[in-house]
Amino acid sequence: MLHSLIVGFGLAGMAYAEQLHKNNLSYRIVYQPGGGSSLQAAGVFNPTILKRYTLAWKALSFYQEALDFYNQQAQRLNKNYLQFLPILKIFPSPSEHNRWLTAAGSPGLDQFLDAQIYHSVIPGFKSSSGFGKVEGGGRLRIGALQEALIRENPMIFREELFDHDALKIHADGIEYKGIQAKHLVFCQGFEIHQNPLFKLPVLNGCKGEFFVVEAPDWPEDFILKSSIFIVPLGGHRFWVGATFDWQDKSISPTTQGEKWLKDRLSRITQSPYRIVDHRAQVRPTVSDRRPLVLQHPDFKPLYALNGLGARGVLMAPQLSRILFEAIQYKQPIPEDLGLQRF
Repeated sequence: MLHSLIVGFGLAGMAYAEQLHKNNLSYRIVYQPGGGSSLQAAGVFNPTILKRYTLAWKALSFYQEALDFYNQQAQRLNKNYLQFLPILKIFPSPSEHNRWLTAAGSPGLDQFLDAQIYHSVIPGFKSSSGFGKVEGGGRLRIGALQEALIRENPMIFREELFDHDALKIHADGIEYKGIQAKHLVFCQGFEIHQNPLFKLPVLNGCKGEFFVVEAPDWPEDFILKSSIFIVPLGGHRFWVGATFDWQDKSISPTTQGEKWLKDRLSRITQSPYRIVDHRAQVRPTVSDRRPLVLQHPDFKPLYALNGLGARGVLMAPQLSRILFEAIQYKQPIPEDLGLQRF
């Protein structure tokens, strides 16, 4: 009997699988290739909130554990998928300068926010009010990491939409199409709303539309942040986004989203670019913007790791460890990660 069957292989599924791999425990993964918001995301990791110049929730703890996690994974895979890039925050007006400098001098933020206002030219972009620099951030190449993990052990993967009718739940484990496992972990993102076993009305979801553009004149050695992120993907391609829509839960791009993204780009650049793709996904975002680590109240072999939202790269390593320790060592799941907080 396997230790775990994992459903979904975005950031949450990859991180939990890594916990099992490190502990030499057996598992299988059911997933849909190309699906989910993780693979559509830019993969930015940034412990700061650049709208308010504060640290994100539990940022320092998540940050250090994430670096250790991805470094250990890189040593095993013999390739590093975590790319450190400075994040340049374009100030909309000089009135932001004092807020930035105050934040840059505060404990915790001082290790990320450069205590200087820059007025140098950003090639191809408007920054008349200057910009600040965030150190220690960057991006995780999520799609490339997923491909590497699948190549490492392709036999553990089953490419299909999970069939709930084929699931049998027992007191001490589960069966699914010939697979027997002690535990079943759902890492489905917003798709968990199609799961009849977990009802999560607090998982609101937030649709994000983004462009992939080609821009030969844009620099590729930093991430740019204004009202949108511009993230270099390599080969003069960039991820540009994203919108925030709390009503529309479809994954279809819209003309409104296209117009909004073009408008935000026009405010900061006149440099030519070509839209290669326009996509949309629904972020698995909880109403209080914090994640969920859950054991099913009635079916004890069933768990869910969800709600990573826009900070999944930072949070997935620690959350997957907490889930693993809850399953393997019966450690209590912190109340601030459960449904009891609502």
